[in-house]
Order: sequence, then structure tokens, then C-alpha cells
Amino acid sequence: MSLKADTFQSGITQKAITLAAVPMIVAGLLVYQGARYFNLFNDQVHGSLRLVMGVLPMLFGLAIIGVAVATLLKNLGKKVVVSKDGISYEHGAEKFSVRWEMLAFSAPPPGKKMLRALSISDGNNFARIEELFFPRFDNLLQIVSSAKQRKMSSIEL
Repeated sequence: MSLKADTFQSGITQKAITLAAVPMIVAGLLVYQGARYFNLFNDQVHGSLRLVMGVLPMLFGLAIIGVAVATLLKNLGKKVVVSKDGISYEHGAEKFSVRWEMLAFSAPPPGKKMLRALSISDGNNFARIEELFFPRFDNLLQIVSSAKQRKMSSIEL
């Protein structure tokens, strides 16, 4: 493999959009129905019904949206650079580089189809690279696996 350097940037994938669609629809319906029921009940006469039928669904819907947005923000901005010598990881202030010989990594199980992740470490730092947020995840996984295997096979004990 003649690999100069290849950069893998996180982003939103079609799988992430597909998996987020149902919870976002449910959250939208909860907020809509909560707002609708909130306006139907008089606060003086039906205060507890207003809380149960209006406020709680809106809070649950907003919580679902908040978790989805927080997960997205946590995973965007990650960058992985692979070269012939090793791999580098950057995400905000968190940065590390490691040579292939020293890389510790965990690939997803071979039969796993959904929510796959690649974990890499230099011994002190750890990074989890989620398939849902890396459009070229399969390419990255193949490069890391083959480069690590090649370096390990060149080390004879």
C-alpha cells in the first residue's frame, strides 16, 4: 500500500440521518401535542392536567432533541489522518499521534452491521470513531487494519 497521507473528516452520514429520523419525528409530535394541550386547559381549573398533558410532553420532546443535538456536536469536528508512518487524531484540544507499531486499536466485530466503531489509542489517549459520523468509515477501518497487520507481521519475535 503506497499511502502518502489521507484525511478522514467527521460529518453527518445517511445512516445517522436515518437513525435520527424516527426520534426527531416523535420529539416534534410531543412538542406539538404538548403545546396544543397546554393551550386547551385553563390554568386555574385544570392546572394538573395542563402539566401532565402539556408541559411534560414538551419537556420530553425537547430532551430528545437536546440529546440528538449534543450527540451530533460531540462527534462533529473529528479528524483522523493516516500516513505511512502512523495515525493522528484531532478533536478540538484533544490531539495525539502514534506510529503503527505502537497503535492499540479495536475494530468492530466482523458480523456487526449497525453502530460500528473503531477505537484507537496511543497508550495514554483514546479515541472512538463512530461509523455514523464518518462518511468514509469503511476505508479508514480497512487502512488501519491492514497497516497495523503489516507492521505487526514485520515484527518477528
